[in-house]
Amino acid sequence: MRQRTHLLALSGYVLLTGVLTWPVLPRLSTHLAGGPDPDLWVFQWNNWWLRQALQRGINPYHTDLLFHPQGVSLTAHSFSWGMSALWLLLESLVGPVAAYNLTLLLTFVLSGYTMYLLAREFSDHAGAAFVAGLVLAFCPYRLSQSTAHISLAAMQWLPLFMLYLVRTVRRCSVRTAVLSGVFLALAGLECWHFLTFAGLWSGLYVVYSLVFERGKWRWRAGALLALAAVVCAALIAPLLIPIVREHLSAGGAGYALPAQLSKEPADLLAYFTPSRLHPLWGQRVVGIYQRFTANDRWIAFVGYGVLALSVYAALRRVRGSGLWLTGAVGFALLALGRDLTIGGVAHADLFMPYRLVDDIILFRMLRHPDRFNLMVMLCLAMVVGLAWADLVRRLPGRTQNVALVALTGLILGEYLALPYPTTEPTVSPFYHQLARDPADYAIIDLPMGRQRAKKYMYFQTIHGKRLVEGMVARTPPEAYAFIEADPLLRLLRSGRPVDSLSFDVAAHRQALAEQGFRYFVLHKDYLPAKTLESWRLLLGPESVYEDDELIVYPSLFSPLKSLSLGASRRVSACADASLLRDNGLVGEGRPSAQGPTG
Repeated sequence: MRQRTHLLALSGYVLLTGVLTWPVLPRLSTHLAGGPDPDLWVFQWNNWWLRQALQRGINPYHTDLLFHPQGVSLTAHSFSWGMSALWLLLESLVGPVAAYNLTLLLTFVLSGYTMYLLAREFSDHAGAAFVAGLVLAFCPYRLSQSTAHISLAAMQWLPLFMLYLVRTVRRCSVRTAVLSGVFLALAGLECWHFLTFAGLWSGLYVVYSLVFERGKWRWRAGALLALAAVVCAALIAPLLIPIVREHLSAGGAGYALPAQLSKEPADLLAYFTPSRLHPLWGQRVVGIYQRFTANDRWIAFVGYGVLALSVYAALRRVRGSGLWLTGAVGFALLALGRDLTIGGVAHADLFMPYRLVDDIILFRMLRHPDRFNLMVMLCLAMVVGLAWADLVRRLPGRTQNVALVALTGLILGEYLALPYPTTEPTVSPFYHQLARDPADYAIIDLPMGRQRAKKYMYFQTIHGKRLVEGMVARTPPEAYAFIEADPLLRLLRSGRPVDSLSFDVAAHRQALAEQGFRYFVLHKDYLPAKTLESWRLLLGPESVYEDDELIVYPSLFSPLKSLSLGASRRVSACADASLLRDNGLVGEGRPSAQGPTG
């Protein structure tokens, strides 16, 4: 009977995942689940790069494919090792797009089910545990983060870590201690931030247990908790040690990012404001969301049903809910950041707990305080489970199932955010043509910039050529040394219109060609008309490819001195176009090899 209940719960999460992420399933192989946040593209690159590193047998923490020619360290980059491992297993079977989508959908199912297991342990009620799983899996904050950050959505190991940590304290079992360490390591491998979350919750639980569960503590409990920490450390050490070593050698500079430490705190009003993504009343709250600093993107709405049950648990002093209510309040205070913000108005005169911790390295790595909302919702999910288990037992037996269905409908009705965003990964034919060229060289995508580079990195998964720029979660300043040292690249990085008559572009293009750069790729949609026109004049009329999205120029510009300027440009353009044809790089789009006629 118990096995059947677990199967029903798991099946329910599978079914609801398909419904609440619609239309991901019918677009499984054609559209990426998520968007429009450009971080979606970074996770596609992460998976592709880890496959490259495995195939080439090289260190995944340094890439020579970004920031050519010097490369860049990736120790401060955001990898989700577990999700990437699953992607690698699926990619050869269903293709990269479907593999990513299935990996993401699985986080909904598993986050719900593992929360169910945790809540079942505390509430001893299957229906209440199922509702707790719904709250964690489909809460607006986690759902909105899943559209850009699969690493933050992959919460499935945290409930299992908590479950076995509690069992370790209560049973003093070596087996449960080892398993809690294994699940903590798996959580960390999904996202390093989860180690911070788990550490804070563990400290809270130990204090709570010492105060309220003293009869369950034995001398072995402390030793077994240390064993769990050792198991976790041993499992993640190969991937964590390089990060710690580089951090220490750099004096922490790679993680400081002072301007971003308190970026994107939660807004207190956001917890009570229905999701702007709701299909029925979302448009009515858009004006409120425009006042928020961060939650215009990441929806912190808790849900009135969840709030009501939380109040019930607090007022009725539901057994076991004190730990989770304290956790929810504590993590919410951290999520609010350095200054309490209500409706977009900051109250800097009020002291906030985050001020005590924002200089600690683990919080620097977290970067955005509002990410503590993941733990707020995990704790509230447990409160909801405990409150419903207490409440439903007071109802007549015949109405319990009806009440459970009504509560499920209420929670999911508030959390509804359909359609789930999907993004079609369209790619210019030029990049597919580059992929067929076996030569090793670099290209310069323009305009430059951190946000644009995320899309260019996705294009790199298609063409495989090196890039002049790139994006690391915490890009080290030295990554831009080559760009800043080169006059032409520095000029182009500024993104401003250029006076082509006052700049010796030919000499600088020759120097870039000698550094292994072959093409300038101008992205029309990303450039203002005035800047695009000035850059076309700067790079000359000898473009070798053009379509609705791109204009491509060769890096090498070597006019024949015996010809007039116009004639030399025509010859150079034709020569470059011929080179492209010989390498199979022209044939689609519209190759542009026409020079001026005068």
